[in-house]
Parts: sequence; structure tokens; C-alpha cells
Amino acid sequence: MYQTKTSELINNLPGLVLAINKMLDQQEKDFGCFQVKKESDFYSLYIPSFPSFKLYQNPRNHVYKGYWQTSDILPDIKDRSNKPQIYLKKKPKQVTDSKNIRLVKKQRIYEVMYQYDPSPEIRLVNQLIATCLKEKIVASISSVAANEIVPLVLITEDIAQ
Repeated sequence: MYQTKTSELINNLPGLVLAINKMLDQQEKDFGCFQVKKESDFYSLYIPSFPSFKLYQNPRNHVYKGYWQTSDILPDIKDRSNKPQIYLKKKPKQVTDSKNIRLVKKQRIYEVMYQYDPSPEIRLVNQLIATCLKEKIVASISSVAANEIVPLVLITEDIAQ
């Protein structure tokens, strides 16, 4: 059900998807309904009648932290009490043979997490951003070492408040 809803959204909102991809590609977009602007270390997505979405990213290290902000003050990414609404968890996994005796290969797992939001509109935009971020990460994986399995990229809604 989630996959169908998201693919329908992507088809029905091409302008928003374009703006999200511009934000993820660290490019500004100052035309149309959805705009993207660079603000210090963040790229901000502006959607009419929504709070602004501020995204800090370091694609080389796969660090992404996104915040919905009603004020013009940029979030402090080092402040752990200010939890991002969208972020990436990275974890390595050791894959063993069928009898769990010896290590066969390693696998990196990237989990795009987005916070549950009571607003259905923001929740849907979070799903779109998470889906576009997943596609960007998958596209950035160009090669895999011989002792490694292709990385796995997942999307998870975090309902813990």
C-alpha cells in the first residue's frame, strides 16, 4: 500500500518531486510554486501554506538531516535534543553462511527514517522526500567491493515520539 501511494504521489505531483530532487542535488529553484533556496549549510524547500523544510546534507558521507521549521532560525544539527524529522541511519551487517559459522560477506544498510507527523499533508511530503532520498542513495552506489554484498536501502516511518 505504501509503495502504491508514493508512486501515485510522484506521478501526481511532478513539480514537488522536481523541487525535492533539486534540494537533494543542492541546487536552488526560484520559480514555480515549490522553491528551493540555499541558507548557510542548509537547502530549504518552500511549499505554500507549509512550514519550510530545512535539509542539511553531506552526500559523500551519507549524512542527511531534515527539519520542518516555522521560524527563520536554522536548526542546530549538533543539538541532539532537536531530532530531525528525516534522517539516515547507517549500519553494517555481517552475512554468514547457513550454519552461522564463518563470515561470508559484509553488507551496508542505509535506512531512511522519517518521523510520523499528525498532519497528513506533511506526512505525505515526508514520504516523498524519503523516496527521493532513497533513489539518490541507490544511484550513488557505483561499485561494491569483492567482499561485500550490494548495500540495502530501506525507508522506515518512525512512530516513536
